[in-house]
Amino acid sequence: MLKINGALLTLLLTILGCAPAPQALAENGWQLSMVSASDNGVIEIGDKSRFEVVLKNISTEGKRFWKPTNSWGYYALYFDVQDSSGNVLKISKKAISWRKNAPTYMEMPGGGSFVFKANLADESWKMPELMAGKYKIKAVISVSADSKSKLLGVWTGKIESKDYLVLVSHY
Repeated sequence: MLKINGALLTLLLTILGCAPAPQALAENGWQLSMVSASDNGVIEIGDKSRFEVVLKNISTEGKRFWKPTNSWGYYALYFDVQDSSGNVLKISKKAISWRKNAPTYMEMPGGGSFVFKANLADESWKMPELMAGKYKIKAVISVSADSKSKLLGVWTGKIESKDYLVLVSHY
């Protein structure tokens, strides 16, 4: 098995069904999608490549969401990778020590969105070992309820993007 890193592997993320504009799933008043900077709908994940995960508030009401600069929001975004046998592997943020960790949130108006910049080749992600081949990947945001989220009225729950196709190959 090969450990993913930018020098060894390229992941090509192509929308299942090859639709030019991916349709995101809507849950709990949210819509989550993965977006490529390329015109052809292909997202390359490697040393110099990046993609975006867009969280959109599709409700008419404003919502509060944890900022990704604190422990409540930092770990919220992760990715599920599924192989052809149905096994699911998780790509998540590595644990870090927090010198300053305040429960800060952003106000997201109805129709507003927030863009997560993702580069799975950087050292902040825990990457599973993947063999070359085809996989499915989806973005997941999960926020557990706690005393701070209840006190501050910050959204809690889980939202997933649609599945995308990932091709893993050597550089």
